[in-house]
Amino acid sequence: MSKSLIIAEKPSVAVDIATVIGGGFKKVAQNVFENDAFIVSCAAGHLVELYSPGLTSGGQSLEALPVLTLPLSTRVIAQEHVERAFERLSTLMHRPDVTYVINACDAGREGELIFRLIHQHAGCVKPVKRLWLQSMTPDSIRHGLKNLRDSREYDRLGLAAHARSTCDYIVGINGSRGITQLNARKTLNTETMPVGRVLTPTGGILVDREHEIATFKPIPYSELHATFKSQDGEYVGKWIPPSSKDPSEQDQSNDEGRFRIFDQAKAAKILALCRTAQPSTVEEISKPETKRSPHLYDLSALQRDANQLLKFTAKQTLDIAQSLYEKHKATTYPRTDSRFLPDDYVSAARASVLALCHGSLGNIAQSIVDSNWVQADRYIFNSEKVTDHFAIIPTEKLPIGLSAEEEKIYDLIARRFLAVFHPAARYDVTTRFTILANQRFKSLGRVLTEPGWLTVWPKAENTNEKTRLAKVNPGERVSLLKLDKVDRETEPPKRYTEATLLSAMEGAGRFVEDEELRDAMSERGLGTPATRSNIIESLLSDQDRAGRPKEPYVRRRGMDLVPQKKLIELVAFLRSHDIGELASASMTGEWEYKLRQIEKGELTPEEFHVQVNQFTALILEVIKRAAASIAPTYLSASCPKCAGRVRLDVKHYLCDQGCGWLLPRVIASRELQRDEAEELLTNKVIMNLEGFVSKSAKAKHFVACLRLDAEHKAAFFFDEMRDAYDADNELVNCPSCQKHMRRIKGKAGFFWGCSDRENCKTSLPDLNGKAVLPVPSRQCPSCGEKISRFLGKNKKFFWGCSDREVCKTTLEDKDGEPVLPTLLDAKGNPVVCPKCSQGMRRLVRSNGAFWACIDKANCQTTLQDLDGMAVLPKESRSCPQCNVGQISRFLAQSKRFYWSCSDKQTCRALFDDADGEPVLRQTTTCPRCSSSLVRRERKDKTGFFWLCTKYAKDGSGCDGLFKDKNGEPVLVPGNAEKAAVKNNSDSAQQNNRKTRSSDIQPVPLRTDATFE
Repeated sequence: MSKSLIIAEKPSVAVDIATVIGGGFKKVAQNVFENDAFIVSCAAGHLVELYSPGLTSGGQSLEALPVLTLPLSTRVIAQEHVERAFERLSTLMHRPDVTYVINACDAGREGELIFRLIHQHAGCVKPVKRLWLQSMTPDSIRHGLKNLRDSREYDRLGLAAHARSTCDYIVGINGSRGITQLNARKTLNTETMPVGRVLTPTGGILVDREHEIATFKPIPYSELHATFKSQDGEYVGKWIPPSSKDPSEQDQSNDEGRFRIFDQAKAAKILALCRTAQPSTVEEISKPETKRSPHLYDLSALQRDANQLLKFTAKQTLDIAQSLYEKHKATTYPRTDSRFLPDDYVSAARASVLALCHGSLGNIAQSIVDSNWVQADRYIFNSEKVTDHFAIIPTEKLPIGLSAEEEKIYDLIARRFLAVFHPAARYDVTTRFTILANQRFKSLGRVLTEPGWLTVWPKAENTNEKTRLAKVNPGERVSLLKLDKVDRETEPPKRYTEATLLSAMEGAGRFVEDEELRDAMSERGLGTPATRSNIIESLLSDQDRAGRPKEPYVRRRGMDLVPQKKLIELVAFLRSHDIGELASASMTGEWEYKLRQIEKGELTPEEFHVQVNQFTALILEVIKRAAASIAPTYLSASCPKCAGRVRLDVKHYLCDQGCGWLLPRVIASRELQRDEAEELLTNKVIMNLEGFVSKSAKAKHFVACLRLDAEHKAAFFFDEMRDAYDADNELVNCPSCQKHMRRIKGKAGFFWGCSDRENCKTSLPDLNGKAVLPVPSRQCPSCGEKISRFLGKNKKFFWGCSDREVCKTTLEDKDGEPVLPTLLDAKGNPVVCPKCSQGMRRLVRSNGAFWACIDKANCQTTLQDLDGMAVLPKESRSCPQCNVGQISRFLAQSKRFYWSCSDKQTCRALFDDADGEPVLRQTTTCPRCSSSLVRRERKDKTGFFWLCTKYAKDGSGCDGLFKDKNGEPVLVPGNAEKAAVKNNSDSAQQNNRKTRSSDIQPVPLRTDATFE
């Protein structure tokens, strides 16, 4: 049974078509649906591209350009998912049961090109019919399927699309390679410099604005501001020159310019005239004004708002909108340049509004449903203004699992969609002219009376919507309160942001003087909504297609787009050499005009190709003339082969006499500098160059020497004596094999390794550029195993036991010998273990010295060390702060003794020590919360401070924190708190001085506290 193959441009359209046809479709493969009569599948945008084999295999040198071979060949775009999609469609087209193919790609020039390139490259000769859909409603799809048209009716559209793609390729690749080669000869820099019909004019817009800013000269001007008083209040009026028009007919939008007085003498004269006068009459006109919601979003409008409101880049917005469409199915196709919906989309729009009733904007959506505001309004539904795709709106599917960025873009789309169905916002606008000495002072009042669609939009859109004027009753005389002359200067134009540049690209026709060309650009501008973000990203890109770094044409500075010297010089070169069209929007206007002629049959593609080829040849002719005028750069050294002059080229140092000798400028990813090349040619060798990169997967950097071999080519060799001398310029020999050693930088720092690394693995530590020679091992005093000398991270030597799993002994080093543990303290007295009465020895660890019992197997007692003396424990006693824990004596890192409570979770008390006893004092009450204050030492050991025992930094407890003076807190309370402190003090003095220990409170101390 024969079948028809329907090819849509994207998966969602294929699903819609299969759904409308019905009849038991089954998904037989990815993006392939089949029933008894139809197979429905899809592309994924462009699958096949045009290219020139001549430019692929050659055309890299300036002399080989331009390459203008036509027709161009076709090839599948080298991306895995694209290759799979093309192979699937090609297989389907060649199935024996497929009798004809239906082109259901987008209704427009690009959709026609996408299908025809696939059909051509697949070698399909089966007849083709056209399904022309400008709306994806079920009724529209059914109507299109019943009225399939012969593909030949769209041949001229296909020819225009093919011609546009061909000429963009020819101009872009020849021009880019030519400009890149010219720049390389000029700067000896190989970075790419792309040019193109859209890219370069867009850059030109930025360059022109930068020139306006750089050459701008501020002009001083004045404004006269008068403040008047009526019975209702005060209002301000600005002087405005006389006008022949009726005030009600005047355009208010240009008032800012009309307020300015550039003649200072005139400003002074008017000021003197009006300053002593009083207003004679007040003329006032009031009228209502309405403001409709902006149209639905196309991609450019969405990108502009997202940039202004959310600071998103154009590419970021496109990627998010694409994700909302493809991944979440929450919005319609985003790459559209239409801001309208088809006439037959009213019911689908109602369904989307109903769906939004169940989301975060449910109240707004429900009000639309209740008011029945979704109607066939030409402001919204207008098929004549729908091109390939209609506006971006929410679908019936409410999204879940959106990222924060996706939520924001979806919210913009949904709000704009809901806003267009709301009534217009209404204002009362009052224009008032106050006559003062026959001079007019204008005041404008604008009051929002009905918000309408503004209730839907974010608050940023609603600012400055209310400017109320004080009321003036009919016949009322107002008075002049003051009259000011405000001196200002004109300001330079602002740099473009992505939002304003998108608007400039969309309306680029205004930069074209020719009326016919401007009209031709009216529908498209520079680029398309789908490509404009990529154009901006290309200007901003700091990498070429191979991922190599390059200087971008444009950089971001905050939200501004700032053209760089590279782009400014490119545009200046093009405009000064009679090829300025390449940097002008007029080129796109001319192309659009001629492509329309091809669509109408008034011009053949061949004629258009000839004109574009002539322009491309002119571009290359200009570039070659400019390149020929650049004087070559020569080295001071001569050619090693023929003694001729050596010239510096983009990629080589090469002989200028034609002997064929050359030396690459980049060797092993390292550029050979000019002075290095001269040294190599003069001495035939250059030693120890750093920065070479190996070809291994880890791409290791290495140091190597270069020499010229018998064929005068550069060859690597390695200096075996490099880094073989220590800081005293003495040769370091390996203690194992007596060969020399080299100083090597490892991950943990420098070390010395044997030069015969294949046979000898000996390495030595490095200390300040010197090799640390090994010292014979000794016997560990603790376990009898070997103890060896090591160099620590702090560059100090120490001795460590080889049996590290069992014996942890480490000893200090003195003059290359271990400092053996002693059984005597600093006063020469033996130290006795307080637990088992055995002797104790002094040991040293990385964190300091301590004393340990010699009977290590049976007794684990250790004592702290203070300047060589063992710190014997003091008897613990009950904590006077909490009466729960025991306070014990400890030695802080600051070498100060203190007492601390064992119940650290609930009691924070610490005490000073005096001659081995805790210093106990009466409680000091916190003036904030009446809890106790504790005294602590600053972290920097510069003093003490007091804080409440209930102190909490996060504010959850008391904030009591006080300075210390002579061991007492310096309290800074309020009056009531001062009185409380005084009463406590008086009461304490009346008590018996012989207080019980349980009544005594401590003076706490913390050695690790920080004063805040």
